[in-house]
Amino acid sequence: RAEEEAAAEERRAEEAAAARRRAEEAAAEKRRSEEKAAAEKRLAREQLQREDKASRTIQRMGRGLLARQAHSRLLWNAWEEYREWQALVIQCAWRQYLARRRFREECDAAWQAYYQGQEIPAPDQGNPPADAPTALPQSHASENGDIWDDMEDEDSEEDDQEDPVDPQTKSAFSMVRHGRRVQLCELLGTGFSPDTRFRRGKTLAMEAAVNNRKGILKLLDSFGADINLVDDAGASALHYAYRYGYQQLGEYMVTRLGADDSIQDGQGRTCYQCL
Repeated sequence: RAEEEAAAEERRAEEAAAARRRAEEAAAEKRRSEEKAAAEKRLAREQLQREDKASRTIQRMGRGLLARQAHSRLLWNAWEEYREWQALVIQCAWRQYLARRRFREECDAAWQAYYQGQEIPAPDQGNPPADAPTALPQSHASENGDIWDDMEDEDSEEDDQEDPVDPQTKSAFSMVRHGRRVQLCELLGTGFSPDTRFRRGKTLAMEAAVNNRKGILKLLDSFGADINLVDDAGASALHYAYRYGYQQLGEYMVTRLGADDSIQDGQGRTCYQCL
């Protein structure tokens, strides 16, 4: 009997050990299953993250491509607009050049006829050049009549007589009138006097003031011209500038060229009273 009990006890111990082993194996299998499931979840999550990152990258690249295409279209449109603007500017410049050349030719013909005592052809006023100086309406003094008008009337009488003025003086006044600074500078460089007078005592500076030629006045001043000389009527170049409405030119003459604004003409008027 003791041997049987010992054998039974041994079997129960073996069965308990086997049960413990099966429980340990089941627990190990469960842990492996959980680890495998966790690994699969981690891999799936990483895969989703990679796919999401790739998708965002593709979207970003697509947006960048669309932005570059839009920028290229904007640049192309801007280039087309610039070409159209450039063509328009060239056309406008060419039309202005033709208008200025036609206007200059008409003025040359008119002044040549004037100096030769012929009838002055009426210039075409349809398309005057944009940069041609235009005088403002004359003052009330010309409406009432003054010594300036008398001078202009006497000029027409002198045209019928032999003109004592030499051709070089005529040429100099024509250069001043048309703003030909280079030619005038060459003429003055030969020793030609910048204070040369024309009819009725008019000087080159007065002719420049009549035609609003600031560059010519500056050139004459550099050659030592006396800006304050007066003509036979007692008017200075400053009187001419203000009489023809060139107030900015008059201010330039006073501030930069030293013109005396206190000089009075034959009627006792200053330049400001000629407006």
